[in-house]
Amino acid sequence: MENFVQENRFIAIATALEPNKLLLRSFSGTEAISNLFTFQLELLSEDHNIDVSQILGKSATITLRMPDGIGKERYFNGFINRFRQLPGVGRFACYQAEVVPWLWFLTRTSDCRIFQKMTVPDIVETIFKEFNFQDFKRELQQSYKTWEYRVQYRESACNFVMRLMEAEGIFFYFTHEKNRHVLVMADSQNAHKPLEPLKIVYEFVDGAGYKQGGKSD
Repeated sequence: MENFVQENRFIAIATALEPNKLLLRSFSGTEAISNLFTFQLELLSEDHNIDVSQILGKSATITLRMPDGIGKERYFNGFINRFRQLPGVGRFACYQAEVVPWLWFLTRTSDCRIFQKMTVPDIVETIFKEFNFQDFKRELQQSYKTWEYRVQYRESACNFVMRLMEAEGIFFYFTHEKNRHVLVMADSQNAHKPLEPLKIVYEFVDGAGYKQGGKSD
């Protein structure tokens, strides 16, 4: 894709495939406190026969390059859980993908278990580690009760940990980095850092449609 390299675009994607195998055409998503995010991607490629097994279940990072004066690059990281081919666009193949957090994988399993003499944060951490996920951290201000027992009964590991946290007043959210995302468990607004003031960038366009330079405040 000589004329369509990601270095020239304000949005880009990194996947398990080679750097310019896929170009990000559009990107939308939803995020919420104590919920799983979902990002919908539309992708273009010169390859009309991408091997789905090379990308499904693998990590992907979307990079949003902010305009000058606004700030650094912003990242959205997750795992591709859906990937399908759409009708082509000109000479390009078009694909659609969905990106979700690692916590989504815990929706794919269920169990019946009893956890004894443990706090809820310890139970949650134990389950995360059992599934080999380490990208989480505690930002907890309160002390938590040691329970005689807590029961998981025919529910997914995801529903179980979410139910326990909700009952204890613990919420969670995700932070995104270039190559990973981190689940943060919190119980206070102090876990959220204030945003830095941003500059407003605008460009003046005259009546003939020509740009007359830019300014930021």
